[in-house]
Parts: sequence; structure tokens; C-alpha cells
Amino acid sequence: MREIEDRELGQGELNIRYATLDEIDLIADMGKDAIIYSLPKRKMWLASYAKRARREELLTLKTHYRFAKSNIKVLVAELELEGKRRQIAGYLIMMLGVKDSSSGYPHAWIVDLYVREEFRRQGIARELMRVAENIAKRHGYRYIGLTVTSENTPAMNLYLSLGYLEERKIMVKDLKSDERTSGKDERDAS
Repeated sequence: MREIEDRELGQGELNIRYATLDEIDLIADMGKDAIIYSLPKRKMWLASYAKRARREELLTLKTHYRFAKSNIKVLVAELELEGKRRQIAGYLIMMLGVKDSSSGYPHAWIVDLYVREEFRRQGIARELMRVAENIAKRHGYRYIGLTVTSENTPAMNLYLSLGYLEERKIMVKDLKSDERTSGKDERDAS
């Protein structure tokens, strides 16, 4: 377990480090709960499915963690509260060497960032992002990217404050809703 960085927060000492294989189950449980922040309101009906799928997806990290040269980096923010046992307050998952879909240029990609509700607004997400950016720089990457749900205003504000710029928009159409509301079918279009 290699520690990356320690720093004092108002509430206690913050330690950012690489996650251990044993912590992947906890991260998967946290990620399962975090997925609702990635769902737009119109897709909240998918929440239970999304939680199950997200947990399963995060558990696949165990396979990657068995290989030392994995391009997936999982950071945890561990907080020691007033001399008590350390507690994982949040995590960040990053992939290195992801090829940009338009240019093909390799860069780092933030897959997931989550801070437990009781530890939010203390700078933990900002610290996780800063450490991830430093890791990406040390590996020689010029760019780092991420996606964020447009309705997740706190996350959007964080990323903008860190210097991230909007580059693309993902557009989605609900085909079931379109069938109910259009009043037309393909035969009417001609």
C-alpha cells in the first residue's frame, strides 16, 4: 500500500493513496450508491438496475488489480478523525492511455469520482483530482478528461473551478417517449 500524499484538513488528516485489492468491495458498494448522481432525473426509474450494474462493473477492478502494470489507477481518500481509525471518505478511478475518440491522442481519463455525503464540501474531491492530475503528468500525459451528467451541478462547478473545459456534448433521445408523444409513425412521414 503506497501512500501518495498526506495533508491536514479541518476535520483531520487526509491520506490519498492507491486502493488495495481488499478495498475493491467497499469501493464497489460506494460506487453503487454514487451512480444515482450520474443519472439524469428522467432516467431515475433505472436506479436499481444502474446500482446493480455499477457494482458488478466496479468489482471487475479486482481482475485489473491482480496485474501490476494495469492502466487503471484507483485512489482512495482516507480520513483520520481525531485519532480514531482511518475511514475511506471517497475514491477516484482513472485510466491511463485512453485514446481520444476524435484525435486518437492518448490521455488520462477520470472514470469515477465519489466522496461520501458526510465528507463533502471539505476539499476531498479537489485533492483526489489534484493527485490524479499529478499521476497523469508523471506518466507523460498532456490531457486528462472526464464526463459528468449535466444535471450534476456541484460536480460541474468543481471541474470548471479546476480548469476543465466543455469539449463535447452527449445527446440522448428517449425512443419510448418519442413513440408516445409524436402522434405519428414512419408512414406519416412520407
